[in-house]
Amino acid sequence: MKTNKKLLTLFYIVLATLGYTTVYAQPDNSFNRANIGDWVLFTVVKETTTVNTNGEKQTTKTYSELRQTITKKTDAFFGVAKSQVTIDQTNVILRHVSASGEVIATNETEISTYVVDLSKSIDYERMFGVIGEGTGFPLIIGHEHGNKQITLGSKSYDTFWAHNIMGFSPSAIKEIQGVSVNEMVKADVSLWLVDNVPLSGIVKFQFQVPGFGKTLEIKDFGTSKALK
Repeated sequence: MKTNKKLLTLFYIVLATLGYTTVYAQPDNSFNRANIGDWVLFTVVKETTTVNTNGEKQTTKTYSELRQTITKKTDAFFGVAKSQVTIDQTNVILRHVSASGEVIATNETEISTYVVDLSKSIDYERMFGVIGEGTGFPLIIGHEHGNKQITLGSKSYDTFWAHNIMGFSPSAIKEIQGVSVNEMVKADVSLWLVDNVPLSGIVKFQFQVPGFGKTLEIKDFGTSKALK
């Protein structure tokens, strides 16, 4: 799929004016091309920073692998059913690293389901679990985008890259640290998209707020049919 840059720019302006997320989405929902059985596997790193009683910052990290698989696809039916896909998500936590550097191996598994409405742009922050369900749309404070080549593991990708500064209510973010409930939280969000990667097209996603960060990088993927 080729991205129409003029359409994309207009798309940004309209969404930014309305205050919607996510303005860096592609002009169509890439899950429309998904088939049952398509899957992606990400490496995930979560960082949490707290301040101890001496005022020193302490950062802990959690390493995991997240597998997303399309298990269901529903077409709209005369307004009764929505066009949507269902994603089964399995996150295998591999290890925790303490602030002192101690490595704690684990094999915990988190299983969840996420439903994508194909009539809307993809809400990456909710899909990747960094903001909660039922929270409002963020304020778009800043945006830039372009084409970038990145290397992940042994593979290089020619990507469409986008970077947003977004304002959230603290209650929207699951793992926010040390922020008053009355102040807006600025989130630094970046993503890298590739056309021939299934599901969302994401090969890398970064989310950073005070005290918490999450990075996903693609490790492998597969499709039940050849991508168009």
